[in-house]
Amino acid sequence: MAARYRSVSVWSMIRLLAFNQMRADERPTHQATQDADGPARSTGRFRLLLRGLFGLARFAVAAARSGRKEVVIRVNSFSVSGEKDDRLVFTNKNLQDIYDAALEKNTKCIVIVADLREYPLRQKISAAILYPQIILPLVSKILYRFNKRAIDELVDTFSVSVPISKEELKTIVSHQIAGLHLWSGIYKYIRPSVVYYESPHNAFESEIAAAKLNRVKTVEIYHGALSANEPSYSQKHLDFDGLTHSVCEEFLSQSKEETRLISAIGKYEKVTTLAYKSNLSLSLRQRLKLSRVRHRPARAGRKISFITSITDNDLSDVTRYIRRNRRHLLETFQEVSLHLHPADSRERWESLRRAYGFVHFSTLPLSEAIASSHALVVVSPTTVLQLRALEIEFVDLTRKVI
Repeated sequence: MAARYRSVSVWSMIRLLAFNQMRADERPTHQATQDADGPARSTGRFRLLLRGLFGLARFAVAAARSGRKEVVIRVNSFSVSGEKDDRLVFTNKNLQDIYDAALEKNTKCIVIVADLREYPLRQKISAAILYPQIILPLVSKILYRFNKRAIDELVDTFSVSVPISKEELKTIVSHQIAGLHLWSGIYKYIRPSVVYYESPHNAFESEIAAAKLNRVKTVEIYHGALSANEPSYSQKHLDFDGLTHSVCEEFLSQSKEETRLISAIGKYEKVTTLAYKSNLSLSLRQRLKLSRVRHRPARAGRKISFITSITDNDLSDVTRYIRRNRRHLLETFQEVSLHLHPADSRERWESLRRAYGFVHFSTLPLSEAIASSHALVVVSPTTVLQLRALEIEFVDLTRKVI
């Protein structure tokens, strides 16, 4: 699809949101707002408007105070673990090196953090600008009033091929175009030479296009790995027809195999391999304990943890493994634990729980779940990389290993 907004491929910006909407088992609803009476609904909308205006004003003031910057780093709130000595601490150690190097060279650098409600920051931070998510819907509504014809034409174009209602498509398209205008203005003001985006797919597409329109170099650094059937990455068959699109110019890969796969896609101008660094915070005591218990003979109290992610065929792969090894699991381990990705839901795994009542959900942080386990079965590409970096043994169920 080559539907354009000015010189930009709109499909490159909206396709992941469209895919997610098409594949969603449960669509989010705001039932309380929908069911409220007229006055209550008006009050709720007024409060949202005030929050949006306040967030936009605060963000604009912070951006204005920052002035010109050579380097911009764009991350989500789950990418920041805290702040120490007026420096941010990232969960991505490779990204931490980029940030630290910029500060040590006295490069003018600013970090802009998308403040996600689902992933609240662990502490207040002053070394970054917070970008409240409520800003985008507000800007989108304002922009739609002045750009209604162009957006409606795009929605009509996509609705022919994309099985999503026009109202949902309008929201997706208008939000991304609003982001394009908003971030184009920000980059014109800050005038950076390079922007780093951590895991930008389904997060920063419009911002990447805005940076390209302002002739800013765009670099992607991802904290996980690729899956064979994942639609969240640039596919070979995508043709942007010479339009500006939302794929970064350079990709910072974490292994030679990942470099090979990314290079084969052919959408990045440059792919650079980095030495992967673990972002898993196991203490030396925990690592020694884990090493010792793994080699002890079977006894009561042993625990096995299944560490999952939201990847292709994850539920069926874990179910198949448990079915084939049910007897061994029951004879060897007293506790069989299922550690889910933070964005996952227990409801999605209920079929497995009903079939195998001895499997229980873990509520521990990832590092504690690993340190307290005697054996690990992993279906998370990110955790695979972390455990390899820490030289911790595990059973690998991922479909594509990086």
